[in-house]
Amino acid sequence: MVTKGHPFDAPAFFAVFDSMAGIRWTHVEHPDALRLVEPGHAAEFDVFVMYDMPGITFTRGDPPAVFAPPPPGYAAAFRQLLDDGKGMVFLHHAIAGWPAWDEYAEIIGGRFHYQPAVLDGVAYPDSGYRHDVHHVVEVLDPTHPICEGLDASFSLTDELYLFPVLETRVRPLLRSTYDFVDTNFYSADRAIRGSRDDNSGWHHPPGSSLVAWTRTVGASPIAYVQFGDGPATYQDANYRRILSNAIRWAADAAHAEESGSVVIRQETLDDHDAIRRVVAAAFQSAAEAALVDRIRASPEYVPEMALVAEVDGEVVGQVMISGAIVRNPDGDRPIVMLSPLAVLPAFQRTGIGSSLVRSAVRVAEQRGEPLVVLEGSPAYYGKLGFEHSRTYGIEIHLPEWAPPEAAQVIRLASFDPDDPTLRGTVVYPTAFDAL
Repeated sequence: MVTKGHPFDAPAFFAVFDSMAGIRWTHVEHPDALRLVEPGHAAEFDVFVMYDMPGITFTRGDPPAVFAPPPPGYAAAFRQLLDDGKGMVFLHHAIAGWPAWDEYAEIIGGRFHYQPAVLDGVAYPDSGYRHDVHHVVEVLDPTHPICEGLDASFSLTDELYLFPVLETRVRPLLRSTYDFVDTNFYSADRAIRGSRDDNSGWHHPPGSSLVAWTRTVGASPIAYVQFGDGPATYQDANYRRILSNAIRWAADAAHAEESGSVVIRQETLDDHDAIRRVVAAAFQSAAEAALVDRIRASPEYVPEMALVAEVDGEVVGQVMISGAIVRNPDGDRPIVMLSPLAVLPAFQRTGIGSSLVRSAVRVAEQRGEPLVVLEGSPAYYGKLGFEHSRTYGIEIHLPEWAPPEAAQVIRLASFDPDDPTLRGTVVYPTAFDAL
């Protein structure tokens, strides 16, 4: 997550990311963030979330702002990231970033102008803003993953912008019913000259009502979400869902680009033979393939959490989350566990396994599960948000060869750290006895 260039309530904003199950995040400010585009640094992250406003220095004089281009090599490295398929999510004031770099606006899909400027061959005055607007947001594309879990419309109180959007080049997701005309907004130029909430003598053509969209640049999935001015928005459940969805979409879409046209879906009866082959090939053993059959035949099987990854009609990966229990002095508490995860060797290290895990965990969270446990590589699953289970009082008996950190858990939205029934020893169902 990249910041700097625009003030914000850092603790309240960071709390949004802390609330996202399965997402691990790192905060980087400018100027250090300029190095993120270097391959060695960019490879550490699945998604860049841009909440910054680089390339602008406000002078408190005349001119009121000075615009600087990116440093040498930055634009080329950024373009390479796009060609490589790095997922990116731009938030709120990030739409104003790098005003001296024309291509940046084309990447995001529009630009907020602090000073009059030309975008896509059209001259525009400075853009408009208005704080604390209570407005209704309508979902335009309910099938898109970023809109998952949203009602057809919802209310939000936030700052809105009046600025040009390259509407023909983006995929619209959300629109506001607010009237985007200059009489409802204030001049950005007047604000940075010291006259806030002033639109006297200022005119701007009617603006776009789009407040969230996606596009693809190079091989990169790009999302822009206009929401996010302050704590009232940060705490809004719809805002948190949209931002979480956008990050997961950008990560999954980026990995799908790396590995071809990947479809993650629930398994069907017709997939069973292919799943056996995938699991046997991944583990180089028939034992785990038989485990999948036993889980499927058991009371612990949950069909909606048994997923496959399909590339060009071929099943190349699978994951299962099924029932288990945590045993403690108060009794047995039902929970769920992830096992197995398998990807055909030819498709490993392409992001398909990560996409399967994220998708299955998302289903578990939607079902209201408080957590998911597993045995697995701390290095691999740690990047997906899993943590050492002992941190939360959960014991998992491991094989002698496994390090203690292989006992892992991911906390989901309904996890209650004060619930004593979620502490204890994990008891595997009988389907695992033969392993």
